[in-house]
This record gives sequence, C-alpha cells and structure tokens, in this order.
Amino acid sequence: MAVSHHRIISELPNALTLLRLVAGIAYPFVPIDFRVPLLVYAALSDLVDGPLSRVLHSTSKFGQVWDPVADKVCVLAVLLVAVLDGQIEWWELVLVGARDLIVIVLAIATLMIDRSKLKDMPPRISGKIATAGQFAFLVGVLAFAVKPAWLFWLAVTLSVWSGIDYANYGVRRAMRENANRDDRQ
Repeated sequence: MAVSHHRIISELPNALTLLRLVAGIAYPFVPIDFRVPLLVYAALSDLVDGPLSRVLHSTSKFGQVWDPVADKVCVLAVLLVAVLDGQIEWWELVLVGARDLIVIVLAIATLMIDRSKLKDMPPRISGKIATAGQFAFLVGVLAFAVKPAWLFWLAVTLSVWSGIDYANYGVRRAMRENANRDDRQ
C-alpha cells in the first residue's frame, strides 16, 4: 500500500521535532567533532518545524507537546555537557537554563494538579525567542570556544524573561479557571 507524498510531507515537522529530541538524548555520547553540527541541526530544526507545520496545515498535538520537550532536552543536554567539559560554569548553566528549569517545575506542578492541562499549554513567542538565544550562545561556546559576555547575558535575559512570561501565563490561566469553576458552582 503506497503512502501518499502529501502524508509524508505533512509529517515532516513532527519528524524534525522527533529527530531533535533524539539529537538531545544522543548529544552527550557523540564525538566532539559532531557536536556543533548536531547543535546547529537542533537550532535550525527548531526554527523551521513550527512554521513548516503551519504552512503544511499539519499542526498536531504531538508537535505542540513534544516540540518544547525536544528543545529543553537539547538545551539542557548541551549545557550539562558544556559544564562537564569545563566550557561553562554551573552558575552559567542555571542562568541560561532558567526558563527551562521554570517550565519544567511548572509542568511537574501541572501534572500533579491536573495532568490533562499539560497538553493545553501553548508555545509562547517568548519561549521561541529564548530558545534561539540559548542556541546562539551554545553555538558560540562550542564553535568558537569563546563566551562573548553580551551573548551570554542576552541568552540569560531572554531565558529569564521567558520563564517569567510562562509563569505569569500559567498563574493567570489557573486563576481564570478557578474563577470559572467558582462561577459554575
């Protein structure tokens, strides 16, 4: 039974996301020479998978849930390896990964309160911008073996801003849902 070309093409954004997740998981185990290309792939796939899914009209729950997971796995894997390799310090990992840490805590809290709400957390533009800043910083550290202070602080600022944005969104949403629940009772 032949699979239509349209079906294959419509699954491309999800395939990019899935491959980015695999890249993040594999990152600590790949030879050093392959780390920069793998990171560049992760950054580029993150840049194109969302817009591609909208252009192809193939937006899916899979992509909405797994795209941010793949981003966090990649960023945190690269940050951890960079710390272990002595390329960055632990405190730099915490600052650059602040948004990811905040979002992970929020996701765990959401799972504990009402697991069905986790899939309803839409991606935020602040998250995409912060991820781009994180990838830019990490590519700079890995490809050029330098940590330009401006790029580090840009990634930190974007990461913290995005973490605050996600936390604010989550709190406002929870308050709105509680108010709606109170109105129904």
